[in-house]
Amino acid sequence: MRHVPINLYIDTQVFVKNSLALDTGGFKQLKNTFVKGGLRLLVPEMMKRELFRKYEERAKKVAEDVEKAHKTHPIDSLALGDLPSTDELEKQCLSELKRQWEAFKEHFVVEELSLVGNLEDVVNWYFKIETPFSEKKKKEFPDAFILSALEHYHQENQASIAVITDDGSFGEACMSRRYIDYYPNLEEYIKAFAPDRTAGDLNPEPIDLTQPIVTEDLTALKEIIGRGSNVTSIEVDRVLQLLRSHGENYRYFFSESSDPIWLSHLEQNDYFKNPPDVVVLSDGSVQYPFWPELEYLKNVSQDVPEEVLRIVLDLPAVDNPEVYNDILDIALSLDSERSARLKPKMLEYARLEHQHIAHRYHELLVHWTAGNQIQAALELAEILVQFHPDPQDQGNQNAQSSS
Repeated sequence: MRHVPINLYIDTQVFVKNSLALDTGGFKQLKNTFVKGGLRLLVPEMMKRELFRKYEERAKKVAEDVEKAHKTHPIDSLALGDLPSTDELEKQCLSELKRQWEAFKEHFVVEELSLVGNLEDVVNWYFKIETPFSEKKKKEFPDAFILSALEHYHQENQASIAVITDDGSFGEACMSRRYIDYYPNLEEYIKAFAPDRTAGDLNPEPIDLTQPIVTEDLTALKEIIGRGSNVTSIEVDRVLQLLRSHGENYRYFFSESSDPIWLSHLEQNDYFKNPPDVVVLSDGSVQYPFWPELEYLKNVSQDVPEEVLRIVLDLPAVDNPEVYNDILDIALSLDSERSARLKPKMLEYARLEHQHIAHRYHELLVHWTAGNQIQAALELAEILVQFHPDPQDQGNQNAQSSS
């Protein structure tokens, strides 16, 4: 699966080509296509300074043009009233341009990047004449600073980046970096998302945990999980899509994710509804399927214990001890009062026919009694120490009766 980066850098020249207007053309389409907070906008300090210099130049020119037009006949004959001074008009224009920039940023998760990522890298690129430097362009330090900041962001977050630029030399420098997807304009970037379908568009299919994870999927999952709670709506949809696509993605996500941000999304998509039963094979042997969802619940049980308790207590009864052993792990991770509220599940566990890891019950009994949850411990112990008639003794008694 191809993952179009949602970490977006828009080169200054793209703003200039659109006349610095952020509510028209590709900028308007970008905001209309993606929900607020869906994309992450990367703003290197060098790009911001370049953009604001363009704003200053535009404000100065427009103010001068207005003053000149106001003095041109027949406008000078009209009763238009006094204009602000050129300096005041320039100041108002600059303020309006910056206001529009701030309003534009509100549509994104904004990441402010430093002036330069690694100055040593920039110096090496310069002396080795590596992109963005070339024999014809030996003074591309602004581009080099921006690339260095983007590279540092990639290294810190293991993140792929989409770069929008119509600057050929800067685009060439981007294409030489594997973590960058280069697009000549915003329209091409938006078009790249067309084949993608969000998780809600997909028909649920059985999960095959034997399917391998592919490198691009793993890279995307690592990046998104690494964001913690700072994930966008597009990243949430992308994870839900990956969970439906490949079994190993499924296993990896549930074992590695530990942020409660995912709990509501997973619950809304019914991921905590169907723990597996024991599987009896044709040769009579028994398999105890692993249920990855409980790994995630264990990971977040300390942060959102009440939500985890509610979900676990609502699980249907199964005959699979592997499922209950993970629930036991959750019970051991909680304080004794909350842990004892999982008593109904532990009693289900104790009554199972298959008990391949029964030796762990004593850990729970110790935990409950140490926390003064005596009644729960007694109820569990009563099931664990039940005596059953020896079938051989019963047979001997029947034989004696008949004689």
